[in-house]
Amino acid sequence: MSAHDELRIKSNIKDYSVILVDDFSKALVEDSLEKSFLVIDQAVLHLYNLKLQGILQQSKHLVIEATELHKTLDYIEVVIKTLIDNNVKRGDTLVAIGGGIIQDITGFVATILFRGLEWTFYPTTLLAQSDSCIGSKTSINVGEFKNQVGTFCPPQRVILDINFLKTLSPADIKSGLGEIIKVHLLDGGDSLKYILSHYTQDSSDLAAFSALILRSLRIKKNIIEKDEFDKDYRNILNYGHTFGHAIESVTDYKVSHGQAVTVGMDIANYISMRLGILPQKSYELMGKALGKNLPEFRVEKEQVEPLLVALSKDKKNIDQELSLILTRGPGEMLKMKLPMDRSLKGYLNDYRTFAMSR
Repeated sequence: MSAHDELRIKSNIKDYSVILVDDFSKALVEDSLEKSFLVIDQAVLHLYNLKLQGILQQSKHLVIEATELHKTLDYIEVVIKTLIDNNVKRGDTLVAIGGGIIQDITGFVATILFRGLEWTFYPTTLLAQSDSCIGSKTSINVGEFKNQVGTFCPPQRVILDINFLKTLSPADIKSGLGEIIKVHLLDGGDSLKYILSHYTQDSSDLAAFSALILRSLRIKKNIIEKDEFDKDYRNILNYGHTFGHAIESVTDYKVSHGQAVTVGMDIANYISMRLGILPQKSYELMGKALGKNLPEFRVEKEQVEPLLVALSKDKKNIDQELSLILTRGPGEMLKMKLPMDRSLKGYLNDYRTFAMSR
């Protein structure tokens, strides 16, 4: 394997690599299946049944329907009982095959079971391949509130097969593109120009997506290696997420994560402009990139109050203030606190009216 096929991530816990492969099933066979327990997304098993049949006959495994309803503490207990029933021991490796939900479940279990197991990740969605596969975070939902409980648990390695994109739905592609746009806006003006000229939803163009994925991972790598445990600088990765998570909550996850984050970035930019810290010209330029990926969803009048309730439960809040990432322009992010008062409600109502007029 040549050097350009591997991206090395430095971690205070343990370093790990993202390794690009042409066929994930061959990489799986090369793993020690005797000491592995596979956690597989049900949809992936359905799509890649022929490739996985022989492997599953040789290894213990659990098939999971990858929904937010399974990213809970109650379901984590079900998974742990299954692993214990299957005689998983210290020294075994969990292998996650799926998107972010499978990653969160497997990584979280790997952190707490027997006080720590090794795990490997085969990301199958664009969002997981371009964003969540690095950074070490695991997150579990509590009730209707997203990602309230979590750990830092880097995998042994990430095995990335770009061919998975061929079987993704347009919605899944757009979800991943939301996070790709995000890191490019975080990186600065040159990266904004890059995403404006290289944005594509054509998942058959594997060369274009390979370039986008690697560029996104390199941008994120530079951020997480400076602040792995999200104490300060890494907070900028929450850009768009405060509002995005609230949108996911009030729509029962009918809006995909990446597209909810796309709307969330647009709201954050609008508030930045209203506060006078983002020039209108910069708002419009950044909006060109976001506009390529905005969903049909629009904030309705009756959703403003539920959004405020969801925002009030955000884990980053301090006292009665909403903590979020705003911007002065591409590559110029800042963390600010906004009171949870009528002004915030006014901004959301004004944004709703503004968005409808575009």
